[in-house]
Amino acid sequence: MIYSTRSKLILSFLVVSLLGCGVSLLVGGQLLYKAVLNEAYNRIRLDLNAAREIYLFRIKGVKVALNITSIGPVFRSALEKHDIQKLIDRLTVLAQQTELEFMGVVTKEGKPLARIGPNSIPKGNQPPNPIANLVLQKRVAVSGTVILSHEFLFAENPELAERARIKLLPTKMAIPRPESEELSGMALAAAIPIFEAGQFLGALYGGVLLNRSEEMVDRVRDTVFQHEIYNGRSIGTATIFLQDIRISTNVLSPDGSRAIGTIASEEVKQYVLNEGKKWIDRAFVVNDWYITAYEPIEDIFGQRVGMLYVGVLEAKYADVRRKALSLFVIITVAGMVLAVGLGYLIANRISKPVQQLIKASLHVSQGNLSPELGPISKSEIGVLQNTFQ
Repeated sequence: MIYSTRSKLILSFLVVSLLGCGVSLLVGGQLLYKAVLNEAYNRIRLDLNAAREIYLFRIKGVKVALNITSIGPVFRSALEKHDIQKLIDRLTVLAQQTELEFMGVVTKEGKPLARIGPNSIPKGNQPPNPIANLVLQKRVAVSGTVILSHEFLFAENPELAERARIKLLPTKMAIPRPESEELSGMALAAAIPIFEAGQFLGALYGGVLLNRSEEMVDRVRDTVFQHEIYNGRSIGTATIFLQDIRISTNVLSPDGSRAIGTIASEEVKQYVLNEGKKWIDRAFVVNDWYITAYEPIEDIFGQRVGMLYVGVLEAKYADVRRKALSLFVIITVAGMVLAVGLGYLIANRISKPVQQLIKASLHVSQGNLSPELGPISKSEIGVLQNTFQ
């Protein structure tokens, strides 16, 4: 019966076990959740640092290539003699060797002298060259991120201008943009002042266009995440943004193509681009949730012009947490069952002598003055048993 001493003891053990295990499960689950998230956040911080180093190393590579070019005797001889065709040939060879996509020389007055590509001999009015103009102004080497106009890219090479053209795509959780396409290009570029016998002659410039480029973001993914796959998908992704537009990415759209032209979420744009802070948190990326890290990209003028991003699928860490929590639940339930079983044994041990005394009392009331008491307990119940003897 529910009102028996044994039932009350068993029920008490059950209630205590439920309360204890419930509290343990709640606290343990929260601690486990925080531990998993902390591990993910620590990893993504390191991943962002690695991505930044790869980004900066590529900028350094552009600058080194131009420095080596500027001191080459063939280049200097052609420049001094204004041998345009020889300059073009030399620049073309060096650009191929150093994997630069645009490269040229401007005079100290800012006039384009020669460059690689189909428009190698500039004619007529030319669009502003922001990185070369900065060197002409400061007369020191400059390198970094630069935003190039559609007109400048078209003058350098129409293929670059077409590659920079990106159709903007509607994206969940992003602010809709009024324009339908982006024409500007983001580039990693450098420019070197050229001196001869103390005389300033002009500047050598060059760089690589990031729009639709796969090389850097895939290098980040392969270096940082080491081809790790989860449920048939790469666990890690990397992206370079022009403002809040994905111009270089290995984040995939639902159709399996690279999500070029999609937009960063409103929350991320506000925090990173507008406020200039580093974002380390979960974020919605195109069509899934990721543990992400974003940081602003500044151009050679110190203006925030884009973002660098790395992220790992949140689903992996959610599954790790779910599996660990399931194991924790199994252990907790097993502990509850063990506690109830132990309570049952203890309740039996306590209630058996009491039941024996109840039977003895009935026998005495029926005239049997020597009832069966069973083994005499060494506890307080034993004192009561002795009164029947």
